[in-house]
Amino acid sequence: MSHTDADPDGSESKTINTPESSDGTNHIEIPDSGTERKLGRGPPNGHEFGERTKQSVDFRAPKYWLSDAEEIRQCRWLWGDQENPGGLSKFTVDGYLETSKYARMCYPDAIIHERDPELTSSTKGTDVLFKGDRDSGKTTYARQLAVRLMERGERVIWRGRYDGSGWLPFREWTTLYLPANAECTPQWMYEGSDRPADTDADLDTLVRDVYYYEDVFDLLEELGDRKAGTFNVVYPDPSFSGCEAATEALENVAGRLPFVPEWEADDPADATPLIQWWFGFWFARKEHGPFVWMSLIFDEVGDWLEEGARQDASRLYDKIKSLRKVWAASRKRLMSMYFFAHKEANVHWMVREEFKWRVHMPDGSPNPNQNQRSTIPQGFDTVQMYGDIMSDKDVGVGLIYTQNEFAYFTWMDSGDPEIGDRWLKIDLTPPAAVAEDLDGETVALEDPEYDEEIFTHWHNGVQERLVVNDPGSGYVDCQAGTLSEGLESPIEALEFSGLETSGGVGQVLMEPVEADSGSGVVADGGDSDAAPFGDEPICVAKFRLDPEGDSGAGGAA
Repeated sequence: MSHTDADPDGSESKTINTPESSDGTNHIEIPDSGTERKLGRGPPNGHEFGERTKQSVDFRAPKYWLSDAEEIRQCRWLWGDQENPGGLSKFTVDGYLETSKYARMCYPDAIIHERDPELTSSTKGTDVLFKGDRDSGKTTYARQLAVRLMERGERVIWRGRYDGSGWLPFREWTTLYLPANAECTPQWMYEGSDRPADTDADLDTLVRDVYYYEDVFDLLEELGDRKAGTFNVVYPDPSFSGCEAATEALENVAGRLPFVPEWEADDPADATPLIQWWFGFWFARKEHGPFVWMSLIFDEVGDWLEEGARQDASRLYDKIKSLRKVWAASRKRLMSMYFFAHKEANVHWMVREEFKWRVHMPDGSPNPNQNQRSTIPQGFDTVQMYGDIMSDKDVGVGLIYTQNEFAYFTWMDSGDPEIGDRWLKIDLTPPAAVAEDLDGETVALEDPEYDEEIFTHWHNGVQERLVVNDPGSGYVDCQAGTLSEGLESPIEALEFSGLETSGGVGQVLMEPVEADSGSGVVADGGDSDAAPFGDEPICVAKFRLDPEGDSGAGGAA
């Protein structure tokens, strides 16, 4: 039986039967597009996937429009050749508990978040560490997990990786977040090869939306403005914009934690690895919000929170210690964490101790059990398993456990036949202006550029200096990139404020003299407020570091 109603766009709608609908009944209303609705393949209702869902429109969607999660579940091609004709079924606690005598609430508790609990007992975010070697199904399960979280109205955040793109099967429903302060170059690659595919990758047509964020605060604000139940893929920012400011409120470390872009580091060893951008994201989210339900799905977490972390130039150890400090507060502020690793030992012990849930993926290894104390994971006093129940399980069956419960859970394979053996690589490099500046300066500055009122160029074939003119004193060592002691300005309104190096180029800076500074400016008196130099430091000289290739303290970065 069917009926028709007027549609907002002037067409008519009709009722058809489907495996399930967004309101829990066995039918939904769809606009009459003149073509039969195909749940298995092809776009629904004459529109592209992800184009006509509740999350994709800026106005209130009619009741017959599906959610992103529901449309994803009903794509049979996405979930492979399965016996279930309706794709992936919706998750219900009762349905899960009826599937097996081993089913326990530890699985629903890990994926369902409620402010006023009705189905579970938790009022905050959850944290789950998945352990599984290659080919144990981590990425395919992560996609199904994303759907379960979207069903609950979560904003899912998927870690964008430079060497993987497991999110691609959900591309029609994806909002892609890329840094505005970097060049982002997408390229299709062939699996198992470093050879690019022949086809171009156009992000604007590949995903639902692309947003270029200015800093971590802009990113979080935009994520908070997105509708509930959305799928968001975030790539880190090599400029680290906003990351240092995000560490101001940390109580367990002194000062801001450093985030140094590669193109600003004097020495490559001083540059902050790109993956540490996620610390800035996390600290900004904990302190500034927005405090709405968010779930971070992070594959290969051992690359980020590595067990061998040491206190290097980036202060990685302090960053991990600070992450541990704000872990509980992040959960209280509605942040959930789903971290995937090949081995637990790859993840730093300070973080491992914080997880309340563990998952053993089917990789042929035995699960922890009480009869072998050495197998009990760090942070747990005990487990409820007495023997090995996982080493013979096939991909598609996982074991989740807390200190008090354990249970099996299952998932379906998923993929996109249109992608085939390709994956998407997104290169993040310095902005074009920075790259041109660096390239130009390291090549073109054969001779120093300087203010002749301040400096005189001196060199003897072995040394090269910018000597301060009278009545000032001192010099700049162009090879070492240092300022001599007793450096004094020859101009009454300016004083030397330092030397910056970047990209193999040194820049001498001066700034206006403060009236009460008592600085060592040579000339007498003068009203600094009347000086025609403004308030900001100015560059009075540029030079190449170690221009003859001799080693020096300030060698090219």
